[in-house]
Amino acid sequence: MQEIYGLLLGHWAVRSLICQAAWGAEISPLRLSFTGTLRVIRRALPKFQRLEPQELPFF
Repeated sequence: MQEIYGLLLGHWAVRSLICQAAWGAEISPLRLSFTGTLRVIRRALPKFQRLEPQELPFF
């Protein structure tokens, strides 16, 4: 059951980022790809892993 909750939470987090990006670009969230967003997140993760906690952006 915890695995399902984890998957749902991950899915919600990606969808939330899609909505934030779409609102910032003033486009419909439906125009952004879920898998494309995952690729962007995967490319950005190493950068955030090297930052100190105080350097992390506040979402």
